[in-house]
Amino acid sequence: MHKRVEGEATVKEVGGAPTHKDCPMEAHSKLKRDDNDDGFLADDRLSTLPDCLLHEIMSYLKLQELVQTSMLSKRWMPLWRSMTSLNVDQEEFKVAANALMAVKCNTARELVEWVKFEKFTDHLLIRHNVDAALLISFRLHISNSSRGEQAARWIRHLIKYGSAMVPGTPWNLKKLHISNVNLDGRLSEHMRSRCPSLVDLELKGCKCEMYEIASDSLKKLVLEDCDFRGLAAITTPKLESFAFNGGRITGKCSLVIMAPAVDDVAMSVSNSAAGVHLHGVSNVTRLDLSCIVVVALTEEFAQFNNLRDLSLKDYCRLTDSFEKLLEQFIWSSPNLENLNVCRCKEANRHTSFSATYVDEDLFCRVYGHRRYPQQEEAHDN
Repeated sequence: MHKRVEGEATVKEVGGAPTHKDCPMEAHSKLKRDDNDDGFLADDRLSTLPDCLLHEIMSYLKLQELVQTSMLSKRWMPLWRSMTSLNVDQEEFKVAANALMAVKCNTARELVEWVKFEKFTDHLLIRHNVDAALLISFRLHISNSSRGEQAARWIRHLIKYGSAMVPGTPWNLKKLHISNVNLDGRLSEHMRSRCPSLVDLELKGCKCEMYEIASDSLKKLVLEDCDFRGLAAITTPKLESFAFNGGRITGKCSLVIMAPAVDDVAMSVSNSAAGVHLHGVSNVTRLDLSCIVVVALTEEFAQFNNLRDLSLKDYCRLTDSFEKLLEQFIWSSPNLENLNVCRCKEANRHTSFSATYVDEDLFCRVYGHRRYPQQEEAHDN
């Protein structure tokens, strides 16, 4: 027979796992068990781990595996409800091919899979089986973008109740990744007012009708293959990295990016006819622009004192004359080292060239004069 844990024995005595003091969470596993508690014996080392470590282990499981695992014992049953990281992925609910032999129509097959996924997710989120207020990381991936409108209610519900579970206490959500969901301006409003700890936002394949993306805490923003209608401003004072890959922006307003702390900007957006203003990213060190309209710099435009890598490519269109705008870029970037201009156009004329270490001699060869008059005089001498 196994020897049961008696009295005040510590976790380390039975399994060498961290003690309660090693875990920062409030809820810890209790080592003293009753005889009817599913026979938790001293050699059940996994169940004697603190809740925070069990949550870490469970965070690597798929959603259905997570729920199934929680049914193994009473010790595990409440743990999945208090998960801090949740990954809801429709791909997990694809029905095996042999189970759909009778369903020959693709539309019917997708419907079967969606109904199964929707029922499970409703039970998980809408019925509060997961405590949204405890979530630090949340990912929602929808395989079929045609279901994006239906899936949007999960995001709205999550944000609404995640920040309202404990009145007066801000939501601790730090990471939010969403794929193929229809979003509107309420997302931006909720991010600023109800998600003060959000640092990582990723939207993929989403259809978004919003005027602004705003957050006082966001540090990483990734927009991939998203369709934006009316997006006119990105206001993120603490943003460090911004990538807008694929997708498009439609609307009459040009996009103004206000991210004074951003270090890396990469944009490749089609159909953004109104253009993009860059005067709010003056501290950037790498700027990679493709397939977009760069609006001419204004007189108030600050210098790119930290810019070292500049890339304009793939039919990037420059307002005003190409030479004038490129000269402004180089003139305002005293530390520029790498310049790549490829397949850019002004009117019907294409221009391509690249250079490493953009010094005064290169600038002179391109424009016929030097950036700084005193260096031009020294060069003449």
